[in-house]
This record gives sequence, C-alpha cells and structure tokens, in this order.
Amino acid sequence: MQIARLRENSIKALQLSAEGYLLSGEVSRAEVAINRAIEIEFEPRETELKLLEQLYTFNKDALERVDKKRADALAVTIADRNRILDKQKNDKSFIQDLGLKVGQFTQDSTKAQEIFNATNIQEAITKAAPYLQDPKAKQDFLNSQLEFKLKLSCTQFFQSINNS
Repeated sequence: MQIARLRENSIKALQLSAEGYLLSGEVSRAEVAINRAIEIEFEPRETELKLLEQLYTFNKDALERVDKKRADALAVTIADRNRILDKQKNDKSFIQDLGLKVGQFTQDSTKAQEIFNATNIQEAITKAAPYLQDPKAKQDFLNSQLEFKLKLSCTQFFQSINNS
C-alpha cells in the first residue's frame, strides 16, 4: 500500500515537473519527465506479466503434458494481457503527448494538467480540441493521431506474428 502511494506521488511529481518545464519552454525535458512517469505507472504490471511469461515458458512442457488445452489457453491469456497493457500504455502516452502539445501552444499549465488527467483518449481530445485551432497545431495533432495509429498497428502486427 505504501509503495503504491510512493509510486503515485512520483508520477504526480514528474507531471508537475513536466508542467514546470513546459512553462519555461523546455519541451524536451517535459517529454522526458512524462515518459518516465508513464514508465513508473506501468512498471508493476509489466513486471508481473514478464514473470508470468517466464513461469509459463519454464513450465510449458509440464503444463502441456498434463492439459494441452489449458496450457494453450494460458498462453493466449498472457498474450492478450500483454496486448491490453501495450494499448493502455500507448493510450496514456498519446494523452500525455497531447497535453504537452496543448501546454506548448497555450503556455497554460492548468489546461495541460486537465488533459494529463484525462482517463481516455476521447476525453483528452475533447479537452484539447479548443486549444488546437492554430493550423500548425492542427497538423501536429493529426500527425500525433496518425503516429498513435501507426504504433498501434505495428504493435498488433508484431503480436499477431508472435502468436502465429
């Protein structure tokens, strides 16, 4: 419980430092802080999944001898959990990038914070839309959406190859 609070506090501190960097015009440092916050947020689940994958790999032969269907179902479940985690991480990264862009264009950290606190992509887009009216901002927004879709497609493609 205490570790979870420390993790939450670290994430919030990194978000606040990113806002400070945005206000001072240091966008690259803000990006680094946001990326680290995302790593910290997803680290426990990634570690858990890696452990499950290692346990499955280590015990795969024994599991398949006992019950092949259950072993295959377990492999599918682990792959699915990996896919879901990757999607959540990509979504969070997109939301944070969108918040950084709004912070860059508006120089207002409260607007960026509203977007950072969005729980899903649609909410973040809805909150960011009024601040992305500049043609360059609109193009950056579309580029980030396309980049997100490309990352998602690549992730799904590689997972389908791994599952084959």
